[in-house]
Amino acid sequence: MLSKNLLFFFFFFFSSCFHTSDSNIKRASFKKFILKFKPLNYKSTINLDDSLLLKDSKEINQNTPDTSFIKLSDNVRSFGYLKDTSNFFAFIYVVIGDEPEFRLITVNKRLEKINDVSLLNNNIPIYESKCVDVRKKIQIENTNLIRSITTISYFKCDSNDNLIKGNIISKKISQTIIIDLNGFISKTNL
Repeated sequence: MLSKNLLFFFFFFFSSCFHTSDSNIKRASFKKFILKFKPLNYKSTINLDDSLLLKDSKEINQNTPDTSFIKLSDNVRSFGYLKDTSNFFAFIYVVIGDEPEFRLITVNKRLEKINDVSLLNNNIPIYESKCVDVRKKIQIENTNLIRSITTISYFKCDSNDNLIKGNIISKKISQTIIIDLNGFISKTNL
């Protein structure tokens, strides 16, 4: 009987050591991951068309534990994080491609991904004309509210895409991103 109890104790002790060790490794990886991001201020507007916007960003590398938190494509850069809450962490990262895609990810305190969504409205066509100007920005209101705003300006042009002086027509497309108290993200187009 003593040997069964002793065997159970050793099994329980060693399995908890391994679990704690795995948890400590994941926490250490997460601390390194966080250091790649800069804190973002509330009540701020970020112009996504700024060519220097990603100057201080860090690479999110496929060959590191970063992949525990973000599923990677070819080229991913860190951007920033929102202030910590009691239930989740929120990070903004950028997938680099023809057009940078800004994404928001939430991670719970057990370091498990909750949500990962695009911050911009993906239904806006890409224009390659001098006659159309597209400007994108995000406004960080607080830990639970982000707005993305895309302004499309249409200029008068001739058949060769040369600008003609005249009226400009602008269209604004807004989207509200709400993060609930548990880190789940919902989007509303306005």
